Amino acid sequence: MNKYIPDRKVWAGGVFMILAFVGITALNATGYASIPMEGVAVAAFVLGKFAEYFIPPSWLDKIKRIDDDLVEAAALDPASKVSPEVAAAVKGVRSRSYNEIMRKLGS
Repeated sequence: MNKYIPDRKVWAGGVFMILAFVGITALNATGYASIPMEGVAVAAFVLGKFAEYFIPPSWLDKIKRIDDDLVEAAALDPASKVSPEVAAAVKGVRSRSYNEIMRKLGS
C-alpha cells in the first residue's frame, strides 16, 4: 500500500530521538555531562534507533501488511479466482482511497 504516514515504530523512534537530544543537551547545560554536540547527535540517533527496534508495530499495521500479502498470494495461486490483474486493481483502489483521504485532509 502506498502511504506517506510513518508507522508507530518510526514515530516513536523519532520522538525518542528528540527527547534523547533534549535530555542530553540539558545535562550538558546543567554541567552534569560534557559531551560535544557531535556526540549528542550520535547518541540521540543511536538511542532512537534502539528504541525503534524494540517497539512492536501496531495491530493495524500488521493487519494492513497481512491483507496485502494475502491478496498477492491469492494472485499467485492458479486455482484462485484472484488474478494478478485483480490483485493490482485491489492495491490500486487502496492507494487511490488513501490518496483521496490525504487530499481531503489537505496534505
